[in-house]
Amino acid sequence: MSDNNRERIILLMAALLPFISIFFSSYQFIRDHVHTLGFPIRFLYYYGATFPEHKYQLFTWKVFTSSVSLQMGLYALNVVLIYVVLALLNKRFRTNISGRQGR
Repeated sequence: MSDNNRERIILLMAALLPFISIFFSSYQFIRDHVHTLGFPIRFLYYYGATFPEHKYQLFTWKVFTSSVSLQMGLYALNVVLIYVVLALLNKRFRTNISGRQGR
């Protein structure tokens, strides 16, 4: 696989992982009727006294437009952090494999 394709896959994974983390993280209380979701930095704010029955309902039109705030700056920071970690792991992993193949 070429380096360019590998970087695209890492970027795609970095962009998707924060959204996937919403379904695995728990609501964190901020103040009255305000909760956050996301990992590693919480970027989705939910405003409401009761939670939706399922987290995927956060993305329905009615709930998303009335009770959800997506903080794009925090989401972008998540993408950058995850991208850096994945790129470093990829570099480390590729270096170890390259060193073993030469033996």
